[in-house]
Order: sequence, then structure tokens, then C-alpha cells
Amino acid sequence: MNPMNTEKKPAVSVICLAYNQEKYIAQCLKGFAMQKTDFDYEVLVHDDCSTDGTLDMILSYEEKYPDIITVVTEEENQYSKDVDIYDDIMMPIAQGKYIATCEGDDYWCDETKLQKQYDFMESHPECSLVCHNTLMHDMSKAEPDSPFNGWTEVHRMTEDDVFIGWNVHTSSYFFRRECFGRRDFERRYKIFGDFIELCNAKDYGEVYSLPEIMSVYNFKNPEGLTVVQNQDFKESMKLIEDRIEFLKEYDEYTSHRHSEVIIKRLTMQMNDLKAALGNL
Repeated sequence: MNPMNTEKKPAVSVICLAYNQEKYIAQCLKGFAMQKTDFDYEVLVHDDCSTDGTLDMILSYEEKYPDIITVVTEEENQYSKDVDIYDDIMMPIAQGKYIATCEGDDYWCDETKLQKQYDFMESHPECSLVCHNTLMHDMSKAEPDSPFNGWTEVHRMTEDDVFIGWNVHTSSYFFRRECFGRRDFERRYKIFGDFIELCNAKDYGEVYSLPEIMSVYNFKNPEGLTVVQNQDFKESMKLIEDRIEFLKEYDEYTSHRHSEVIIKRLTMQMNDLKAALGNL
């Protein structure tokens, strides 16, 4: 990164949310600090009152990279108070023209990631969000590592890709600032945050995905049981019901611009609900 001019706003703000991720946060922060760009960028890391060594690690990186990393701390856990950390805390202090995201247990593995996405956005004014491929890493080693999608060229994401498929990961998101954020009714569904941001980006403009794998998504594969069996049944049912309600409200709010694909997704969710009830 170029030396920071304190009077000049960074072109990109990277937002990272962290909580009790001491095993992973160092690798995440290294991915931010290693970026090679011809523009200034800032990294805003929010620690939500971690009870392990996460905050100490973040503070050590802030001390090492004071021109890049800024830590935002809390006296009380904000997520448990139903605070929208992105919209209420991080976006008001982010200065960038563009917003990139990555959570504290995932990481970037390409030092040119930000530059590639920045260049793409600058040359594609119709693009509201550009993503890229991500490696899925199963920490339980039950499944081999695999890419999120099979796109081998720059891919313009269709409505089906956005509303139905799960083809891109949050660690790859790179937005225009003006299309990042949740409307009032969407704040009730913060558990679907990454899905909502993707839908809003598609409603605002075009969404593209670059073919390169430039981030890693760490996940733990359920061991021997389905996701629904592993979760509390009532919580699983509520998740399906909430997504159905969100889709209905979103269809109304967007004046039915995406009705065809939303109806397809609603049909899928209703079938999931029936299947869950049928297993009682």
C-alpha cells in the first residue's frame, strides 16, 4: 500500500467482525496487511467483547500496522443486544468509496485481491458488487477442500445465482459504498445479512464474480447428522419461516422486480418447511 496521506480518504474500507476467534484471527489479519495496491485502504476490525485472546491479537496487529488497521472495541457484546454492527457501528466510520468484507475466522490468500477487485469496479460502472471464487476448507477434515463455484471466467451473476444458489462467499464481497447497507425492514433479518447484501447489490446494479480463488472459508462439517438434526428443531423451523417472510417483504419492497425468481425460492423454502414438519 502507498504511504497513508492523513488528509486523503482511503479508496477501500475493509470491515472485519471478530468474536472469540483467537485460533484464526492472525491469519485473517495477515491477509489484510499483505495486500499490494496502488491506492490507500483501511482495515476496520470490530471485536465484540471476545472472552479469549482475540482482542490481544488484533491490538498487536494494530500496533504493527497503524497506518492500515484500526480496532473498534466494545464494553458489552453488541450482537446479543440485537445491534446491527455493520450498519450502526462500522459503516458510519468507514471512509472508503468501496467496502470489502471478511469475518475473523476466514482469510484472504491472494495479495492482489483488493487491487483486482478495485480495477474491475473502476472499469465496470454498472457493477455494484464484484466477488471471486473462494476455497471451502472443512476444518473437521470430513470433506476435501473445494472451490465455491466452477466458474472459470468472469461471470455475470443471474437472478437465480443470487436468490437461489449459494455460489459466492462473504469473504469475497467488494461493494460500491452506496449499495451497502440494510433497509429498515431488513434489519429484522440480520441472520441473513450476507444474502441480503447480495440481493440488494443485484437490485442496485450488476453482480460479477472473478474466477480466481482469493479467499478461504473455514467451516466445520456436521459430523454424522444433518444440519437440521444438529440444530434445535424450533430454531430450524424459525429460520425457514423467517426466510419466507423476508422474501415476501423483499418482493413487496422492490415492487416485484424479482418476483419470478423469488417465487421459485419461496417454493423451495415451503418445500423445506413441509419436509421438516413431515419428519415430526
